[in-house]
Amino acid sequence: TSTFTDPTQLNIDFAQLVSQHWITEEAEKQRVMWGKVRGHAHWPAQLVPAKNTKVVAKGPRPSPHHCCAMFFGTIEIAWLRHDSEVINWIDGIKRGFQNRGKKQVLFQAALSQVAAFLEPTVNNVPYGWWTRPEYLTERESMSEAWIWPQDLEVFREEEFRTSDELMKERRPKFRMIYRNIYPRERRIRRLPKDEIPNCECPRTRGKETACGEDCMNRMMRLTCDPHTCPNGESCTNKAFQFLERPNIRPVFIGNGKGWGVVACEHIRKGTFTAEYVGEIIGVEECERRLWESKYRGESDYYMMELSSDTIIDARDKGGVARLINSSCDPNCEALMWQDAATNEMRIGIFAIRDIELGDELAYDYGFQDFGVNQSFRCRCDAP
Repeated sequence: TSTFTDPTQLNIDFAQLVSQHWITEEAEKQRVMWGKVRGHAHWPAQLVPAKNTKVVAKGPRPSPHHCCAMFFGTIEIAWLRHDSEVINWIDGIKRGFQNRGKKQVLFQAALSQVAAFLEPTVNNVPYGWWTRPEYLTERESMSEAWIWPQDLEVFREEEFRTSDELMKERRPKFRMIYRNIYPRERRIRRLPKDEIPNCECPRTRGKETACGEDCMNRMMRLTCDPHTCPNGESCTNKAFQFLERPNIRPVFIGNGKGWGVVACEHIRKGTFTAEYVGEIIGVEECERRLWESKYRGESDYYMMELSSDTIIDARDKGGVARLINSSCDPNCEALMWQDAATNEMRIGIFAIRDIELGDELAYDYGFQDFGVNQSFRCRCDAP
């Protein structure tokens, strides 16, 4: 099996490493270059051989001027214009592309993959290379085949192994779910149409969006029901499951944090990023599970309080938000919203400032995470 050494833990300057002469020579041989996708900085990629293009390419070739490329670190595929969106490796090095993302975990992972990929004595091909792996989204199910972007072997030398090596080789053990799971006696049901609260936003025309910041439901953190809202599909105050979600992925952060979640695209302030989901339990069951965890020697809890008698427990069943770490200088916040169609209380994670590609998502646990005791120590390194 392949392993991944967290690039931020290696104390290696990958920007300097990938600019070495032997790397530039191998890059030319292996068609490794810098690719540019609109809205993003230049990123390490490899041109896909023509015989593999039909397997990995997304859609037909736009024009004879386009070539297919696969990006390191993210294993994403894109058609790029070779006359304007592709720059050879050495020219990119001369322009300092390798220094532009030193603080981004994904960019460092990409550079480390390049260094490993071009190492002539070791076959370090990232998992899924040229085979278009199907990454899981929040609309798909978790399985043993869940592919993490950094599941590859970067360096084999033992001196590069860290104290967290055993942990990062173990994927988080939980079942991926996408909605809260209720016990049978508390199952959520849709309200009658005449009982669903609707906003009084004016109707829009054409493709105009509606139910913005001045929406009465939104101001009360009450989502609209697209089936009864006057603006229907034009409503932007929809329930979480109907909202567009940014591309975020679990990664191993290290530094005592364990796993975390990073942005794979620019995320604007106010954007809904993920819902905190799990099993809905009562106070008695919560207490039983906490004692059970204590007897097993577990120190991590994944509980959030919905109300005085209702708790979300994401320990065994949860979503990607379960892996978001705490920070004293957060870029996200956890907010409780009510679903107008069911009266269900739900917790969403929202960006409170712009988040750049490669940045880790974090919110301040504070008193929101049920069960965090005085032994909890924040490892965000914020001043």
